[in-house]
Amino acid sequence: MADIYPGAFASEPRDLTVAGGTLFFSADDGVTGREPWALPLTAAGQQPLPPGPFLASPSIPGFRFKVRITGGGTSLMGRQEPRCIPETLCVSGQLPGRSEVFLRVVGPKPNGYLWPTLVKFSTSRVEVWVEQRVTGEIRYYDLAAAEPGQDALPGLFDRNGFLPSANASASIDPVVVGAPASVAPQTDEWLTSPEVPGFRFRAEISSGSDPPRPGRLESGCIEETACLSGAVPGRSELFLRIVGPKPNGYLWPTLVRFSTSTLDVWIQQEATGVERHYHLEGATPGSSDLSGLFDRNGFMP
Repeated sequence: MADIYPGAFASEPRDLTVAGGTLFFSADDGVTGREPWALPLTAAGQQPLPPGPFLASPSIPGFRFKVRITGGGTSLMGRQEPRCIPETLCVSGQLPGRSEVFLRVVGPKPNGYLWPTLVKFSTSRVEVWVEQRVTGEIRYYDLAAAEPGQDALPGLFDRNGFLPSANASASIDPVVVGAPASVAPQTDEWLTSPEVPGFRFRAEISSGSDPPRPGRLESGCIEETACLSGAVPGRSELFLRIVGPKPNGYLWPTLVRFSTSTLDVWIQQEATGVERHYHLEGATPGSSDLSGLFDRNGFMP
């Protein structure tokens, strides 16, 4: 607990009582004498739960979520989208039907924990609360808004998120560490999706010292998005969009990922033959970063 009146004078909190998620106590703030106080109970680095219902999906049993999206001086609660992909909760913001935030809880991992994993297409700030139903434990995550002049899309995974329980997800996915990128693709096969018209793409996934393997296009993806899987068919790990034209006149390639492996993506505009290459480095030991990217100067319409 923090001191109500920091300094030489001690506030000496007394009569501590917890009720309804609030800590009630008496303390002297050094100004008006001893009086009652009430503070919301939150874990270190956490924020109080926002109002409104939780979001839940049978794809992520044992967990429920709240998502708040803040941009342009306004905040709104995320909306669960019925059309999603396996093992994932898809959340939209301002535009119904356009999923901008993707949530998973994967594991148990080799360290024994279930890892909350969050990625986003949105350049706005995204806050996420994840609750494990059987324990009532809540964890809070904050994905920062895109910064001027930077093209990163923050994403993360929590290595020490939740301990397994009878109602928690039990899918197993091995930990992998990225290898250096190759400049030229190993495969000649281009992938196309009706959700990304006018473009074709190739992707390679590198894990440790193993040779890069091509990404696999998954059917039944979400609007305006191409979904690619890696080692596990049906489990989409890379999401690709071409959005715009944006105010600067360009179409912006946008990539987000769940995979902790190294990803290389080549995108070609079919009408012009212009090709762009993007590299997402794999997670390193001790890192929880799963950042995606967007290219402000990708393609002209």
